[in-house]
Amino acid sequence: MMKILLILFFTTFYPIYSPNSDTDPLKESYRSISKKIRASDKLPSEQRIYLATYLKKAKKEKDWEHIVKGYRHYLHNSGEDKMIIYADSMVFSALESKNKELIVSSYLTKGLTYYWKKDYVKALENYITANDYLSEAPAPREYIKYKLKYNIGLIRYRLEQHKEALKELEACKEYFKDHNERAYLNTLHFIGMCYRSMGDYKQCSKINEKGIQEGHRLGKRKMEVYFNHSEGVNNYLKGDYESAIRLLERVNPVIDSLGDFANVTTGHFYLGMSYWKLNKPDRAIPYLKLVDKSYTERKFAKREFIPGYNILINHYKSKNDTINQLFYAGQITKHISTVMEVTNGLYPIINQRYTVANIKRQQERDKRNLFLEILLIGGAILLSISLGYRYYIYHYSSPKNLLPETTTDSTKQNDNTTLDRRDKSIQKMKISNQKKHSIKYHLNRFEKNEMFLEKKLTLALLAHKCGTNTKYLSHILNHEKGKSFSEYITDLRLSYIIGKIQEQSFYRSVKINFLAKECGFETTQSFTRSFKVRTGEAPSKYIHNLRRKISKET
Repeated sequence: MMKILLILFFTTFYPIYSPNSDTDPLKESYRSISKKIRASDKLPSEQRIYLATYLKKAKKEKDWEHIVKGYRHYLHNSGEDKMIIYADSMVFSALESKNKELIVSSYLTKGLTYYWKKDYVKALENYITANDYLSEAPAPREYIKYKLKYNIGLIRYRLEQHKEALKELEACKEYFKDHNERAYLNTLHFIGMCYRSMGDYKQCSKINEKGIQEGHRLGKRKMEVYFNHSEGVNNYLKGDYESAIRLLERVNPVIDSLGDFANVTTGHFYLGMSYWKLNKPDRAIPYLKLVDKSYTERKFAKREFIPGYNILINHYKSKNDTINQLFYAGQITKHISTVMEVTNGLYPIINQRYTVANIKRQQERDKRNLFLEILLIGGAILLSISLGYRYYIYHYSSPKNLLPETTTDSTKQNDNTTLDRRDKSIQKMKISNQKKHSIKYHLNRFEKNEMFLEKKLTLALLAHKCGTNTKYLSHILNHEKGKSFSEYITDLRLSYIIGKIQEQSFYRSVKINFLAKECGFETTQSFTRSFKVRTGEAPSKYIHNLRRKISKET
């Protein structure tokens, strides 16, 4: 807090001078000062003057948008140790402005700062806060909305939620294609990585090729090195180790010159693994040791790097080098611990604060839509009654129709028979087709949006979500799904968690109580009991057998 106050004091009272100019620098435009900030990038003392000028001008004019931009300028042009301090000042100013879009933008920028520092948990926390404010903004810019969606997609990718990440990124791709060329190419790059992580190497190669072609078409060739890097990793996974080495050894130094240590480390790992597969340990081991160096110096850990540690341990064991063998045995434990710590920190945030929040917002929209539907249906009914009444008056209130009729007993009997048939038909049709379709529609949305993960879900609550009563909902569940309410919810939850266990290794490494909470069960006991009824095995045994099966296949 003291650091923030010192920065506020410094930026407010720092003396303003404009080098080589006798004019008042505060009378310059913001654009002009911004250009000078960028131009003096390699002249720190001069740049500090322009940074202070920009911020002082904004504060003097009480221009909140430019005050926030002023702190953003400081953030982008400061050392790593001060970035978060300036980010806090930026968010504080945005909150003071009470401008929702400005607040969204500030929290997003702060999240990006943490992401750059590889602190994914704090990055996600700021993204989610930005998302909360975005829902309150009256008319947010599309660009901010998709930029936020893109970055949440990247976090989902880190969590190995590849299908969910792909969904977020595909939505962003279409927008960025027409509005931001660099963001479009970045999105294509991560879409390819999602397909690769899902085992679809052919589609990944297609995306990489498309990314390079699009870069040429748009005149943005800087991303080409990343698509080639992705293809190098892809070649390793396809078993083409020599091609992987050729590509990665060509592009890794270029990426290193850009300061992107994360992708450089990934390149080192797959170079090491490729050489190891080609029985060239002398070339493999140095690369794998560089991966560990990145972890030691920067705490950069990824689940995919773990096999490299096993190679190092076994390599030094074969050399009777006990010191290095024990060292890397300790490192693998630390590495796994870091991966689990980050993942366990991210999962509750993404599932509770983001997914559940979005579901609740969708529910609110559904309520508003249902209200509009009721109004429309009510209007249509009133219109039908009005038209029917006018038709009756026109056809049956003429003098001819007012004359008394002679009715035979047989006619009366036929009329009564017709009425009886109608009564029986009405009794059989307990729910109208329109109502059935409406309930089915809402149940489909309920399943698609995974709202069954909510805890303390009751029949009455689900009926409310479907815009009906409990009697009608039970009827639909019994006759259309062949299940009671509790059976329906339990089956959905079990299908969800079994799918996660089969598709994502993370779910095979967590505790059973985490799995129970993840899919909405109140207690571990009820989850275990239901799981065993469904699969014939307890969750722990099921996961154990699945691990063995996967191990044999690989």
